Amino acid sequence: MTDAETVAIGLAYPGTVQGRIISAWRHGSLELVLEITAIEDLAHIFYRLAGRLGWSVLEVNDLIAAIRLNTVVLPPGSRCEPPATPRGRKRLPCGATHCVTENEALLAMTDTYPVITPEEFWSVYG
Repeated sequence: MTDAETVAIGLAYPGTVQGRIISAWRHGSLELVLEITAIEDLAHIFYRLAGRLGWSVLEVNDLIAAIRLNTVVLPPGSRCEPPATPRGRKRLPCGATHCVTENEALLAMTDTYPVITPEEFWSVYG
């Protein structure tokens, strides 16, 4: 599970840790879980950047459609729900093992939820 910012950085900058994570996803090495709101945020980000990237609206639409088809899409507001794991940490939806993000508010919840940075994720699974 991840957020729009991590995916956007990974798509825009393939040489970054986020880019390597997105590359692994594109090659089928891992499954990406996104809330529908994150996909809507990605659409907004790429529509704003389309001119700078030299993309047409149709190309952005194709990118967003490909992301929707190749991810597990959760309804808005999907959060970690009980039952808790043996260590007292709550599980993520759809069997996701980690929430990969750089969002400070989410990272502050690492005692309760399995939230890690892209760098931590890549150092373990990359």
